[in-house]
Amino acid sequence: MTRTKPFPSVKKFNHLLTRLVYLREHPTAIGLFKDICNLGVPVNNYTLSIVLKSYCHCNCVDYGFPVLGMFFKRGCALSAVTFSTLLRGLFMENKINEALELFLKIAIEDLCEVDTLLYGTMIEGLCKKMKIDTALKVFDEMCDKGISPNVIVYSSLIRGLCRPICDS
Repeated sequence: MTRTKPFPSVKKFNHLLTRLVYLREHPTAIGLFKDICNLGVPVNNYTLSIVLKSYCHCNCVDYGFPVLGMFFKRGCALSAVTFSTLLRGLFMENKINEALELFLKIAIEDLCEVDTLLYGTMIEGLCKKMKIDTALKVFDEMCDKGISPNVIVYSSLIRGLCRPICDS
């Protein structure tokens, strides 16, 4: 695709990147993204989201933050889905304090709407890492702000609370 002139649209590249991620070929998707950027093909926030997800699944969440910078540089709108991906990546790499810091920064600086998805991601990640007390504090904060928990939030809390009992 990169050898054809004129280059295919960013939509075609996004489709290819999506397929690579679906096949769990994250390093290949990252390599293709780098090639796309080097060729000067314009990318959009969907492209950046795909690459961010790939970095997180490769346990390279630290490389995801420069992608986040690309969102800002291009003036792309940041969504809860984008930050949720980063938070999941941080939890996958056991960077719990960094996840908490990012979550607070998102809320304080109003980088995007802090909704059920972001709270759910935090609660799920904290429960999986056995930080139940912190997860319950985040849950209380969520309820205090009038954000309704969903089934995923309740399931994460139940799983987190029951895990110590099941493991013994």
